[in-house]
Amino acid sequence: MQKKFSKRGCFETAEAPFFVYRSIKMNGQQGSERGIKALISNRQKQILWLLQKSDGPLNAKAIGERLGISDRTVREEIRQIQQKSDELGVKLKVLRGKGYLLEKVDYRRLLQLEENGLFAEQEERVKYILKRLLLEKEYVRLEDLEADMYVSKSTLYTDLKKVRKILKKYDLTLANRPHYGTKVEGGEFRKRLCLADSIFGWQNKPGQQNTPFNQDLFQKVKQILIRAISKYRIRFSDIELQNLATHITLACKRIEDGFTIEPLPFHFKEPYTFERRHDQLFSYWAICR
Repeated sequence: MQKKFSKRGCFETAEAPFFVYRSIKMNGQQGSERGIKALISNRQKQILWLLQKSDGPLNAKAIGERLGISDRTVREEIRQIQQKSDELGVKLKVLRGKGYLLEKVDYRRLLQLEENGLFAEQEERVKYILKRLLLEKEYVRLEDLEADMYVSKSTLYTDLKKVRKILKKYDLTLANRPHYGTKVEGGEFRKRLCLADSIFGWQNKPGQQNTPFNQDLFQKVKQILIRAISKYRIRFSDIELQNLATHITLACKRIEDGFTIEPLPFHFKEPYTFERRHDQLFSYWAICR
């Protein structure tokens, strides 16, 4: 493959990092993976990869929407990246009114981040694919998924088989449309269940903090629940609290994005005692204002 560089020195092709990686391996020049792991978080790695792949500057809102975090969290993560930019071999430029631009890149260091396993394991790739497909309103191009994770077409197809098996448990399917891509088809209620179960997996895994919704909103919901539980002396375990807060926050996010639940079967319609006593707690306006 022929190498291509943009004006800012970044590769324009998604497969270019593998070319460099092979060259580095052949020359026997590899850095300390443990040092990189201690230096940068998974979320910061994801921010760097988004900036590296972008053709132009990205603002905090655009980055936050892609990673499911708030603008404030993005700015804080970038501030931390800038503090250790020399060790990472990167230089971020702030363009007023436009966002952040990855101006300087040490590819050996970034490739060590990739080797450190951002998408090295199938489990992580499957979770990422699930999140992308479940959150998107439109079709997702397979080429975009390949570029996002730096994987080959054959690897992606293998991962999609796993994704289909997971979706099947929730009565969801993958629909393919030529020249458009693929999307998840099925009821919104089932999609939320699948998303929520996936979120529990991300939250319970050390170092995995990225979820499909704003963490500030999640913490606000959690605090409201804690106050209500304390006031009415309702017994809740930590896991149950996390579960309920996740479902409410996810519902807020989906409603905000224009997704509504279709009429449910009869056995899902019976209100629970908690819902009857605390209708105001579940008010979207009260939680999200």
